[in-house]
Amino acid sequence: MFDNLRGSLILKRLLPALLAAVLAIWTLPLSAFAAVDSKDPKFQSYLKEIGMSEEEFATYFMDVHDFTLEDFDSVQEVKDYLGDTVNKENLKALLADYEMTQKELEQLLAEQGKSLDDFIFIDDLEAELYYLSVEAIDEEAAIAILGEFGLTAEEMQRLADHLEKVMENADEEEFLDKLLILGDRLMAFPEFDSSSDLTPAQIAELLSIWDELLDLFQVKVDYYLVKDGIETPISMSALVQMDTIDGADLLIKIYSKDGVFLADLIITKEMFGSEIINNVGQKAETAVKTAAGKPVVKTVKGGKLPNTASDYLPKAAAGLAFIIFGAFLFRKFKVKGA
Repeated sequence: MFDNLRGSLILKRLLPALLAAVLAIWTLPLSAFAAVDSKDPKFQSYLKEIGMSEEEFATYFMDVHDFTLEDFDSVQEVKDYLGDTVNKENLKALLADYEMTQKELEQLLAEQGKSLDDFIFIDDLEAELYYLSVEAIDEEAAIAILGEFGLTAEEMQRLADHLEKVMENADEEEFLDKLLILGDRLMAFPEFDSSSDLTPAQIAELLSIWDELLDLFQVKVDYYLVKDGIETPISMSALVQMDTIDGADLLIKIYSKDGVFLADLIITKEMFGSEIINNVGQKAETAVKTAAGKPVVKTVKGGKLPNTASDYLPKAAAGLAFIIFGAFLFRKFKVKGA
């Protein structure tokens, strides 16, 4: 679940994994199937292969993946969806990907009251690791990073609660589809150092993406240039087209659509072009590149991760979008004369 600063914690270790998982899970279309007959000899043979009874499989398939045999038109598709069972070779490869030993994995699972024996399929185990890795991140370091921008733990929690509420009232597939489309549009932009490198149409597209993102997350954002203690309101349109902020700080206030204050953050004049901003941008750019080439959890026809991860990922992706957009804006649009 998206809480206790998890949106910010993504920056440290889970950004590539989350991007990859989101790209894999919510972009595949659903279609109609002919149901698999549970009495099919091929399916019965498969049950023996994985060591499950019909009842155990049905419970597992629904509880973990939200699927029934009626969602697939052949036993082979079920097998392709669930992937390989855990074996020495793929377990060794998974441990190498996460740079951990089997003892460390067993300890991590034990802390959650689980063991390796609870996982029949390697993809389920990998999905569990995606989720549990969040707990291994140094929260104090994350809080320190947030503190650089004046964002408190309470404010991050309010943002998390708001995004969770938005997701509860939204169709997850439709929401993530819109989010990914916005991400594709954003990544289509060429490198640029100032608004003078962009055409009027590109500036309009940038503003459109931002407006649609805010609408998707049901928030409003106000911007202020702060200098000598005076806050001067400024629109996003004007901000993007500025070549200098004339020594001012940028104050960003975030509200829900109905006007409830959620958080504010400050980007000081010293931060523009600094390592703080550059590092955030580099992490976001690296994450996108990593996601494109990283093996991801196998999904078929819109398949989901196990519930432990799928409950969290949509909300994390929402926070992730803000991070990536902010990194993109302040990494590629370097405000001059700060």
